Amino acid sequence: MSESLNTASTISGYYSTRSVDSGFAMEITPFGQAVRLARLKVRKRLNEMAAAMGLSDSYLSAVETGRKPVNDDVVSRAIEYLTSLDGKFDGRELREAADLTRGTVSIAGLCPEASALMVQLSHRFAAMGQEAQLAEAKRIQQKLGMGEAAHRRTEAHV
Repeated sequence: MSESLNTASTISGYYSTRSVDSGFAMEITPFGQAVRLARLKVRKRLNEMAAAMGLSDSYLSAVETGRKPVNDDVVSRAIEYLTSLDGKFDGRELREAADLTRGTVSIAGLCPEASALMVQLSHRFAAMGQEAQLAEAKRIQQKLGMGEAAHRRTEAHV
């Protein structure tokens, strides 16, 4: 049985965990972290979740570790599965983690004004350094009344 060592680091602009098993390092994406934590909370193994989602074990593992891209179908299936086991499960955090993993946010379904605002914010943040981005994100979160969890996620991902 191999020992596993987890270390945290910031790579490619997002928070990731390296799991070191038998001498080789494996990236765990933000989506992988979130889905793994949710799966462990309902006491399910990866192979059980994958089967229930209609996926192979290796595919779900590859999505968790970033070897395969996370797509909306996988996110929806994961949320559906986890909600079926825990009616109180809130899929928003899983969707946010998927967005962080992909480095994108969907503006589908937003009105034109909200879509334009999201694009403007993206361009404004892109023109700032990381420290300024963090300060501005905190300011906006505070203004909108977002909780401390949002501040911690922002700090972890910058």
